Formats: sequence, C-alpha cells, structure tokens
Amino acid sequence: GLSVEWAFGLETQRRNGLHRMSGNKLLTVAGNAVLILDLETKAQEFMVGIDSGGVGAVAVHPSGEYFAVGEKGAQPNVYVYEWPSRKLHRVLTQGTERAFSDVRFSPDGTMMATVGSAPDYLLHIWDWATESVLLRTKAFSQEVFNVSFSPRFEGTLYTSGTGHVRFWKMASTFTGLKLQGEIGKFGATELSDTSAYLELKDGKVLSGTESGSLLVWDGGLVKVEVLRKGWTPCHAGMVEMLWWHGEQILSSGQDGKVLSWDPAAIDLLEPSDTSPQVELDPISEVQIGNGAVRVRCMETDPSGELGEWMVLDDGTRGGGLWRVDWKNNFASTRLLEAHAGPVMALDPSPRGPYVATAGMDGTVRMLCSKTKAQVYMASFPQAATTLHWVPQQVDPDQVTLVVGFGDGVVRLLREVKDAFVLVHVFKPHTLPVAALSFTRSGDMLASASSDGTVFFMRITKDAGGAAKEFAPVGFVTIGAPVSSLHWCPDGSRLLVCASGEARLIEIQRPVEEQLDTSATFEISLEMREFPFELKRVIPEKPPPKEKKEGEDDDDEEAEPEPEPVIPPTGNALACHWVSDKSFLVSYDGEETRGKVYECAWDNKYPLQEMESHSGAVSLIKFSHSGRYLLTGSVNGQVAVRPLAEGAAGESFFLTKCWKGYLHGIESKVTGCGMSIDEGKLVTCGADGNVLMLKISDGFSESVQEALTSAQALREAEVRQAELELEELKAREEALALQPEPDDIVDPSHYSLQQEKIQAEEDRRLAEAELKKMSLKERVGLIRADFEELLEQNMKLPSGEQLPRNEMEIDPGLRVILEREADEKVEEARKELAWISEKKQIGLDKLKKCFLDDLAVEYITLHSLRSPYTVSSFRTKKLSKGQREA
Repeated sequence: GLSVEWAFGLETQRRNGLHRMSGNKLLTVAGNAVLILDLETKAQEFMVGIDSGGVGAVAVHPSGEYFAVGEKGAQPNVYVYEWPSRKLHRVLTQGTERAFSDVRFSPDGTMMATVGSAPDYLLHIWDWATESVLLRTKAFSQEVFNVSFSPRFEGTLYTSGTGHVRFWKMASTFTGLKLQGEIGKFGATELSDTSAYLELKDGKVLSGTESGSLLVWDGGLVKVEVLRKGWTPCHAGMVEMLWWHGEQILSSGQDGKVLSWDPAAIDLLEPSDTSPQVELDPISEVQIGNGAVRVRCMETDPSGELGEWMVLDDGTRGGGLWRVDWKNNFASTRLLEAHAGPVMALDPSPRGPYVATAGMDGTVRMLCSKTKAQVYMASFPQAATTLHWVPQQVDPDQVTLVVGFGDGVVRLLREVKDAFVLVHVFKPHTLPVAALSFTRSGDMLASASSDGTVFFMRITKDAGGAAKEFAPVGFVTIGAPVSSLHWCPDGSRLLVCASGEARLIEIQRPVEEQLDTSATFEISLEMREFPFELKRVIPEKPPPKEKKEGEDDDDEEAEPEPEPVIPPTGNALACHWVSDKSFLVSYDGEETRGKVYECAWDNKYPLQEMESHSGAVSLIKFSHSGRYLLTGSVNGQVAVRPLAEGAAGESFFLTKCWKGYLHGIESKVTGCGMSIDEGKLVTCGADGNVLMLKISDGFSESVQEALTSAQALREAEVRQAELELEELKAREEALALQPEPDDIVDPSHYSLQQEKIQAEEDRRLAEAELKKMSLKERVGLIRADFEELLEQNMKLPSGEQLPRNEMEIDPGLRVILEREADEKVEEARKELAWISEKKQIGLDKLKKCFLDDLAVEYITLHSLRSPYTVSSFRTKKLSKGQREA
C-alpha cells in the first residue's frame, strides 16, 4: 500500500556511505533501504532491507558484478546481490548481534570482512561464495569504523575506530588458521579516534587523527606525527579520507580541503630525540565547494577512469552531495542539497504540495513533493529543533511557519515567493525549544523547553485575522525537560509530557486578569498529574518441585499465591488530545513500550490500547483531515492507523494499521505527516533522512473496506448491547414480582453439605472447647493462689521470707529450654554451611573473571541539558610483563 518514492535527505554523518557502480549509478544508504542514484538524471530507486532494522554498511565487489548489504536488527544478515540484475545471490548469517558497521571485499574478491557494532564488535572473515566463516574474533571493545584488506600483503587486515588502530594477520598455527591482532600504541602521541588510514608501499601505515594531523605507523608504533610548517595540523578537524591518487597520497577531512602529499618525503621523516612531531607541507591544496563543506566520506575513483570524485558533505549549515572533476582543475559541482545531521521536524503544507523541515544544522527548508526538489531554505546560527505550520486562525493564508531553536528562540517565518521572511521573533527559553502548540482559536501559543518551563504567549490579531503581536503572559516551571504538549480542543487546558516516571501533566489556561507579572513572568497555575495505571497482573507461578522418593505429600508446604502487581509505566513521551474528554499518550516502560493509549481524566486505566510499534512511541499526530493517526517510534518505525466514525457520530480507531521500518533501528522518528491530498506520507529521522512514500489507490481502497467493516461491526455491537439491556430490564421486572426468600446474612452459616457432615464434628469441638476453658479456669485459680502466696511471703519479716528461687517448681527447666534452642540454631548453621560456601566461591569466580582484571569499566555520562555524551574505555589492567617494561 505504501512504497518509498523519494529521499530528500542524505545520511551525511555516515562513513563509507558512497559506492560507485557501473555507469553513473551511485549506491548510498537511506534508512532501511539502499538508494540507487542516477548521477545524470537524478532518478532514484530503492532496495528495501530484508531484516527491517535498517542498513548498516554496503560494499562493492572488485569486479563490479556484486554488491553486499550488511543490515541492522536482531541477528542481521549480509545479503550479496548481483549487479545490475539485483538478484539475491548469497546470504551470510550469524555475523553480528545487532548491526554491521562496515563490510569489505578482499582485493581479489574471494573473501569478505565484516565487523559488527555494539554490543559484540565481532570481526568475521568469510568465504562468501560458499557462505562459510573462515575466521572470527572480537575486533575491539569500542566502535569500529573501518575494516579493510591489505592491497599488497596477503593475509593482512586493518581496522580503526574509537581510540584505536589495529593491525591483523591471518597466521597458521598448530591448531589451524588464526586471526591475530596487534593494537597500535600511540605512545607520546595523543590518543585519537581514527577514521582514515592508508597502507604505504613498504608496509608502513599512514592514518589520520581527530586533531587533523597524520600519523606514520611502523610495527604497531607511531613513528612520527606529521604537522604542517608552523606546527599546525594538516587539516582543521578530523581527517576522514586517505587514498592513493596515482603516485601521490591525498587526504581530506572536516575542513573540506584535499591535500596532496609526497610519499617519498613521508618515508624519509624521522622523529627527534624529544618528540615524534615533524613538519611537512603538502604539495598542493584544493578547497571543495564554497568553503563550508565538511567531508564525511568520498568515492575516490581508485581506477582513475571516471576522472571525478563524489563527496558526501556534512557541513555546519547544510550538507549534500558534490562532484569534484579532478581532471578539470578540481572543479566542484553540488548535485544534491540536504540537511547535515539529524532532521528534527517536518510538517506538510496545508495548502499545497510542500513540506517544511527543520534540522540540527540550523536550516529550515521548503521541499516540493511534486517536483521532488528543494524550493528554498533559510539558515540560522542555532539548531532548529521543532517546526509547525501556523493554523488558519493565526494566518488566514496559511503560509507562515513557527520554528523553535536550540537557544530557546522562537521565530515565525513567512513564505514569500522564493524565500522565508522573518515576521516575529522572541526568546521565551534559555535551552532548546522542544514543543510548540497553538489553541484552536489561535489566541494563545504555548512553548516548552528542555529547561523545564512552559511559556504562554497571547496572540493579538489585525483586522484581517492575522497575528499582529505575540505578548508574553508568563511561564510555569515543570521541573523536568518537556518532550510534548498539546492544547485541549476548547483551549482551556494544556497537556504536557515531562521527564520522570509517568509524568503526564494538565495545566489550566492562564487568565491574565488574575496574574501579577510586574516583577517576574513566572506564574502559578493549577496543575494535576494523570494517575495512569495498567491493570494489575498476576505473575506466573513457578513450576512445582519434583517429589523425591519417600517424601510425603503432607510434608510439602503449600506455595503462597503470587500477589498481583502493577506493571511499571515508564516515562511519558508523546501526547495528543482526541476530544475534550479523551487524549492519546505513549510511554517507554517495559509493558507500555510500542503502544498508544487512549485515556480520560476520570479513569486511571486506559480506555483503549493500540499496539503500533516494537519500540517506544515518540511521535503522535493526525493527518490534516483527521482521518489518519500517524505515529513514529524511537527505533525508526512509522505507523498509519485509520479512524472510523460510529453510528452516534463518535470517532474510534481501527485495530489494524500499516507500519514499516523507514529509518534505522538506532534512528528516532522525529517527524511525520501526510500531504493535503493524502496521497503522500513524508517522514524524517535522526539519521538525516527525509523520505516520501507514495500511498497507492489499493491502500485507500483497503482502508475504505476496513472502515466499512469496522463501522458495521460497531453498529452491530451497539444494537446487540441495546438488545441485551432490554432483556436485562425485562428479567429485572419479572424478578421484582416474585416474593423474596429469607436471606442468609450470617457468614458462618453452614452449607447444605456442612450441615449434614459437620454437625457431629461441631459438637465434639464444642465439648473440647468446654474442657479447654475449664482447664484454663483451673490454671487461673492456681496462678491466683501462687500470687497470693508470693504476696504473703513478702509481708513476712525478712528473716522468715523464703528466697524467690525456692518458689520455682523445677529450676532446671529453663536451662533445658535454652540449651535446646542453641542446639537447633547450630544445626541450622551446619545445614546451610555448604550452600553458603558454594555461593561465595561462585561470586569470587565471577569477580575474578569479569572484574578483577579491569582497570576501568565502560561508563557513559549523558548531559542533562544537551545531546552530548562522554564514554570511558573498558580497559584491562596491564600485565606484570607490561608494567615491568
């Protein structure tokens, strides 16, 4: 019903993302598909992934007759296809647990190397023609960017990535062929992530660094660090590419420059006695594009037959695809424009075939779904984090966008011919704007931020009904970052999703006449949290223990019934009002993940549960017509669910929905929308893709059939309920005419069987109880007599009183009881001694195996107010030999 038709974006942050095929065909990755781009006609074709988790890596066979696709997902596979027929040729299984980060063929094409991403980072060497594994080992304990075979030395491989370069050899041992890896030692040189490396003709290796310098490796050690004259880095930023161009070495990186180096001069470099750093200037220098290009990866034309390079640009103010004609004085031509990095939001226009997008690169773009091209864009100094078309009640022409930015600024941009014009700007927050929402009447705008505040702006309009002024009303502090907000249809309440366990908050609309903002805009409004709760579930009972020979059934203690528990809810992620009474909300708990719940404030349990995704739902919105519910998840999945109308005019959601993995499993869906004619579905994600899907006529027809069937079923259910209600009333009226029997209200009243069988038992129990009571009375009398004797003894002169111990009937009884208790405690300790010792030995073994040899554990620190993270290395302690060396 839905198929990918066009990709407006590119995954500009992907390494090894461009692969040239025969003619003018270029392979790249677009979410869960391989995009085949015709460089001349700009036509696009898509090969959707089989494992539905996204595409991790692509490689082309040296002959050009095959290409391999390493996918993402649960136990993904590598699929080898024939070219140009694209027929599936081979399938390589069990190569990694979660995703492939790189795939390469050997120079002669007989072998293939694959490396997985977290959590296993497994390196495999395959005989891909027979679908068999030759060698397998763990590549590293951090992310691996690249793997490749040596072009000159058989059995030699290289890998690089986070904080490492590793040199591998396939060695024959007495137990067979082994893969032995030596980690490069940076020594006095600063540790660096490595994206690019190149084998020199004598076996040394040249690699790039994060700082822009070049390293020459010899035998697993850094020989020299190459800097330009003046001790400045070769590139301004990370070196992303190194390759041979004839007899010269070329490098390129985040500064967008291509530098040419003399390999003979590099070979002659020697370190000084005090430092490995040396100075060397490149032979030549070329700037790609307009000076704002940041090279992420390149297709470098190794054969030199094409005379051009393809460059994937990850620029700070927008990315794209460039062609560099190195035979024509390195002339650069931009082939495609796109966002650089994640696309944070999109919204289809309510009045034409246009889609507005906002990106982390600070650009706001207007795309045309009809011409499949970018119309125009505007660039800003901060990341654009959220975006919506202004409703008709605020802009009757519906040509204005409201955009939130990373510095807390909100801008309104008006579409004028071929550009955006700024019409309003204000700064309600200090941190990124996370969400924006207008009331239906268009008289108030609410904005929320990761600084934990919600700001209200009053909108005044001119005579034509367009917004003239945005006046601040005030803000409330939620105390936690906000991810979503939406006004109730009547505009009286605002629904807010905030970080924290199930925090869904309703805020009453501010009334300006009741507020005092003379000193501060911070105000106090009535709020309440929704007490969302899933229905209690009873855990499964453990299987009964096997009975040993000689054990009696009476010896077994009855297992207590498990107590019902309330499943954890998780954090509220997205919300949207359906009517004045009900709303939709999603959570990321273990039981709530992937579901959308319809709820109402007068019921803590959900009214309806809709299972849409395998991951947590991060986006909830409706199409322009309100006929479709659109949802997106944190693992790249999008769902489209039709709405039906009941006999009483109420709307309800269909049980079935269309869903598909459009972005990778590690890419959150950040935006989704339908065109005004509902013929296109457009989505965007954190992977940088903006994908447009065509909605076929067959999909609309199947939806109509489902709607008709659902409406008929709903009407039948309503009629059945009415009939059952009438029958119930008739039965109640008939019962009311019959005389009532004497009721049994005593809970101890015997059943019929008890009256027959237990009457004699009750008599015996009564007699026993009577004897017991008489015995208690005798004991009580004896106790009273004894207390009277004690009192009389105390009244006697001290010389005539008996000692208290003389009053004890059996002095040794207390000693006997205490000794028996001590013996039972000692017996219990002996019975548990073996189990206790076994558990302690097991714990000691686990610590010795997994923790004792670690110097530093893998730790990730997440920033509270920004998307950045910092990770440590999982590092083992140095061996005794290493410490002594």
